[in-house]
Amino acid sequence: MKKWFLACGIIVIAIMGLQLTAQDVSGAEHINNQVALETTQTMMKIQATPRPLEMYDADGWKKYYVSGGYQYTYIGAGKGIRIERFSDNSPWSKSKKVIIPSEIDGHPVRRLAANSFSQNSYIEEVTIPDSVEVIGGQAFMMCKSLQRVYIGKNVRKIDNDAFYMCRKLEKISGGESLKMLGLRTFQYCEKLRVLPFKERFYKLDFGEMLCGNTGIQNVSFDKNVVLANGLFRGCRRLKTANLSKIQNSECTDDLFRDCIALRQVKINKNWKYIENRIFYNCRNLTSVNIPSKVRRVGSKAFGNCRSLKKIKMPKSVKKIEKDAFKGCKKLTLYVKKGSYAHKYAKKYHVKYKYWK
Repeated sequence: MKKWFLACGIIVIAIMGLQLTAQDVSGAEHINNQVALETTQTMMKIQATPRPLEMYDADGWKKYYVSGGYQYTYIGAGKGIRIERFSDNSPWSKSKKVIIPSEIDGHPVRRLAANSFSQNSYIEEVTIPDSVEVIGGQAFMMCKSLQRVYIGKNVRKIDNDAFYMCRKLEKISGGESLKMLGLRTFQYCEKLRVLPFKERFYKLDFGEMLCGNTGIQNVSFDKNVVLANGLFRGCRRLKTANLSKIQNSECTDDLFRDCIALRQVKINKNWKYIENRIFYNCRNLTSVNIPSKVRRVGSKAFGNCRSLKKIKMPKSVKKIEKDAFKGCKKLTLYVKKGSYAHKYAKKYHVKYKYWK
């Protein structure tokens, strides 16, 4: 009988031991699960915050931050953010309509860096916020689907080639505070038919070949503007230009060079100089009236104007470069007898007639 009780006691103790072991295992598993959960939550928090990427450039190592598909850097203490690149690999990279944020992680977006959106094949419409002050060079270059752009009211500068070769670009609006447009800003924007910011051109500084190879057909100004060298150079669809109402601007080199469709032009009456190559290779230009205050006609000013038939030269002209009319085989100069233009025509065998 004693043996039986002893056996039962041993069995009870063994069962209790197993239960305790199971509880210990369960407790350990619970602790492990809790640690794993806390680790996962920490990882999620880390991934939700901007994470620095080290990328090498010509100046050395820089730290870029990533948020919402934008790679960005800080301009300086309290000065805001510069968007370096709209990430090509983000979920947003194929968006057709892009509204650039006015701030990222509580900091205002002040600049779009060079090439920040360049060669994106998907964007059709972009809105640049009022917080942005500078659009960098080639920022939207070769965005082959881009059609419409709204520029925020505080953008002061658009740098060189910003919209170069955006062949479908049709409409640009906004930009009330613009002060500078860079070289070739809209070159090869073939569907752009209206001169951007025309009503504010008198406030702008702009670069050569601003609108080369665009769809712009007519240019006319009713306010004072400062004409940059080669401003309309290469506007191959430009047919008419009226500069007669500009009061304080001087003529500049290469102004209408290679405008092969240009047929009619009204020159500013206050110009004193017809500068070098201003109408060079304007193949369809047939006649030009030189204002009465002009003193000099520059090198190749009308070079290769194959259709040019008539130019009326005022008595005020005192200097004409030898090659001013090179390649103008149909040209007749209308001159005052005994004037400098008369002597020039005789010396260089240019066909001429007298006018009273």
